[in-house]
Formats: sequence, structure tokens, C-alpha cells
Amino acid sequence: VQGSAWTRPDVNFEIPQLSQLARMGYVVATIDHRSAAEGHPFPAYLQDTKTAIRFLRAHAAEYGIDPSRVCIYGTSSGGNTALLVGLTGDDPQFKTGEYARQSDSVQLVVECFGPANLKHMIDLNSDMDAESRQLMLGLAGGKDPHAIMEAMSPVNYELPGKAYPPFFLLHGACSFHWPFGRSGMGRKSGVAGSQPLSPRGVRGGGGITCAGTSRRNAFRQSYCSSSGGIP
Repeated sequence: VQGSAWTRPDVNFEIPQLSQLARMGYVVATIDHRSAAEGHPFPAYLQDTKTAIRFLRAHAAEYGIDPSRVCIYGTSSGGNTALLVGLTGDDPQFKTGEYARQSDSVQLVVECFGPANLKHMIDLNSDMDAESRQLMLGLAGGKDPHAIMEAMSPVNYELPGKAYPPFFLLHGACSFHWPFGRSGMGRKSGVAGSQPLSPRGVRGGGGITCAGTSRRNAFRQSYCSSSGGIP
């Protein structure tokens, strides 16, 4: 899930990096979702991502996918999306009618510099520019922006005792938009208590630290440690 500030992702942006994963033997798909800047507030982007997962499972035989071994990987706003997908598998409040018989749960989450606690978004950006403010209002869709930021925050979906897939988190220590340590993932008992949570802060790194070879290695490391090896 390519980062796009919750607007329409550029599905071609990550092709050079994603092609490396394909060469390693993974089936890779990069997905599109509706834009908050075009009148599609939360949870539209999350619903579309989950629909894409169900679509891929419905066409597993055609694309050579093992439907029992699905990973979601996202950057920035796509990282936020990946976290939410990992925490809300088959949650009916985010499920649409398309491919409804398929599951939208995943077996691994790889997240790069995605915001997990958006209630700080307004506080951190009290002097935000007009474009950013308009985007926030677009995500809210006429509702209370603070309430929507809470609803978009993955930390609010961690439930004690619930089983979750493994999470591998990467975040640049010098990221300006989403400061390292701000996410709070794993501080509650849900994710940290049920499955491996592997946060990594990249010293001196900004938001784009996950690009290229280091990102591919992170994906490989997280997948191998959770599944026992590459198929």
C-alpha cells in the first residue's frame, strides 16, 4: 500500500522495489484506493484495501497465491492502512459486499513509518497549511475530525487476549511528520502479548529510510522469522 496521504496512491511508484520481491519468489500486488481529497472519508481507504485482499484471495489460483500466507506491507499512510488491516481482520464494520465470502485477514504486517496514533496529528500540526487541513476535513467527511483521528488510530484497536499476526515496524528516527516513538504500537497488551512485535528505529533516517535494499531485507527478515522460511 503506497503512501499517499490518504489520497489516491501512485501504484507505479514502488515498482522498482516490489519487482525485487517478485524476483525472490513472492506474488506481489500494489493496490489503489479511494481518495479522501475526492469526497471519500474514512474508512473508504481501509475498506478498499480489505476488498483488494479479498479479490486476491478470490483469484488465488489464477495468480498463484497461497491464500493462507498473505502479508500486507505499507509505507506512511499505507503503513497506517497496513496496521489497521492487521488489527481488524474480517471486522464486519469495515467489510463491503465485494467478495464477501473471502477473508481480509493477513498473516504478517510490515509497516514503514506509518502513523499509529493520529490523535496527536492535530496537536503536532496546529499550524498546518490549508492543503493539509483540507485533507483532514476530507478524512472526517463532515464528522468531528478528532473523533475520526481516533478511529484511524491503530493503537485503539489493540485488544487484550486477541490473536494478531506478527508485526514488523520500521521508522526513521528523524522522521519529521511522524516522530519515532509517537506511534505507541505494542504498549498495550494486545499485539505485544499475542504475537511477535518487532519495532526498528533507523538512526538518522527520515520517512524514506525504508526504500531500496534495506526495505527488501526487512521484508525478508520479518517473513522468514514468522513463517519459518521462504517457500
